[in-house]
Amino acid sequence: MPSNKYALFRYRIIDKLISNKYKPYPSKEDLRNACEDELYGIGSERIFDSTIEKDLWAMRNESLLGYNAPIKYSKLEKVISTKTQIIVSVKYH
Repeated sequence: MPSNKYALFRYRIIDKLISNKYKPYPSKEDLRNACEDELYGIGSERIFDSTIEKDLWAMRNESLLGYNAPIKYSKLEKVISTKTQIIVSVKYH
């Protein structure tokens, strides 16, 4: 599957981590590691930090995607969301 098709999967993983009220404010590294583990398995392919940054940008700014997620960074490079469950559930066929 081409890497751009994994974007929606990464968005769901990122949303799950940001929405976790028991471990709030994940770092970009936390997001990258979670995406790598869920998409490729532990110790397999690598996702670059720039990919996560582009995903966060798209989740915030791409109006065609319909997310308009209120994601911000803290000074400690932690990801902050002002809403919970920013992405609606999507069924994959």
